[in-house]
Amino acid sequence: MKGSARAALLVLCALILSSPGSVAARSTVYVTSKADNGAGTLREAIGIANSSKQALSIVSKLPAGSRVTIESALPAFRKAGTHLDGKGMVLHGSPLCRRPDGRLGCDGLVVLAASVLVQRIRVEDFLLDGISVRGPGARDVVIRDCECFYNRDDGIGISDHATNVLVSGCVLNGNGFRKKGKGVLVFDGAQAVLRNNLISANRDGVTVSRLARLRMENNLVLYNYDKGVGASSGWIEGYGNRIVGNGRSGAAEAAVGAIAGDVASGGVAPPNRDGLRAGLDSSVFLQDTVIADNGDNGVVALGSSRVILSGGSISGNKGRGVSASEHASIELREVELSGNHHGEFEIIGKEARVIRRVLSPEASASQQAPSSALR
Repeated sequence: MKGSARAALLVLCALILSSPGSVAARSTVYVTSKADNGAGTLREAIGIANSSKQALSIVSKLPAGSRVTIESALPAFRKAGTHLDGKGMVLHGSPLCRRPDGRLGCDGLVVLAASVLVQRIRVEDFLLDGISVRGPGARDVVIRDCECFYNRDDGIGISDHATNVLVSGCVLNGNGFRKKGKGVLVFDGAQAVLRNNLISANRDGVTVSRLARLRMENNLVLYNYDKGVGASSGWIEGYGNRIVGNGRSGAAEAAVGAIAGDVASGGVAPPNRDGLRAGLDSSVFLQDTVIADNGDNGVVALGSSRVILSGGSISGNKGRGVSASEHASIELREVELSGNHHGEFEIIGKEARVIRRVLSPEASASQQAPSSALR
């Protein structure tokens, strides 16, 4: 009797779950149209998700690589728990895309709500950010396996006290050439983690500013037009990153073609060209990081900034290995420092310091800076 009752219950559950009007059947909204507006479009799906009483998944049924051109700003993600799986969809910004107030220029995707997941979508050619995560309501957001290409402001912008935002497995390329945009910008008190991303050929690679905090894990920051990683009144920590070839003449132009080339041909030379640059009282703590072959200095600390590097190497940069000025300090713990074209150390100002800590006497003897250079 108990067995037959259990079997009947299982059959009843199966019927409920397969019913078109059931909760399970309504939990996913499919994108079936490449149009900008109307039935089956991404715009409609976001609207349905925002107005739903429960969190929905938005899943593309379009073939991978299908291009959706956006003529007016998409609605922001405002419903907590919404998931978007683009499955290779390409979201393309029209040059005439306008915001609701009529101003020219749009972000690709905007996240304002908590626990939103965006994955497997390419966002390209928007006048503003490719993906923007902003506001205190945007917490526990995940951006995974996405591509942001040729957006004129930031590839991904995280701002206005958005917290616990994870960007993982993404490619950010050719962004930021309208003014001074970045591959990734974290600012205005936001908190984020970058993990296993390729950030290349943008105007700047990564910048953290205005009391924002960023953790960087195993990212490649390569061949960006100006500096690789920058902090301005920001906090950066992490490990395993490679900051290579940034600010090198011709590197970004070759990578992104006409976009970076327009900047160069307009006579705007990269102002910094450093691998890692910390200013305005920033704090940077990085382990096992390679900083190599950048267009000027490997590491620069300004103001009252503090930079601590543990393990890794600083080598082959076109300027000096490390440069500290004003009240800034740079501490190197077991960091290989060699082959930088204008020398290993530069200290400007009586209060600036560069501290070397090496384990073996042999390494200390072979890499010791002149006594006048260390404070």
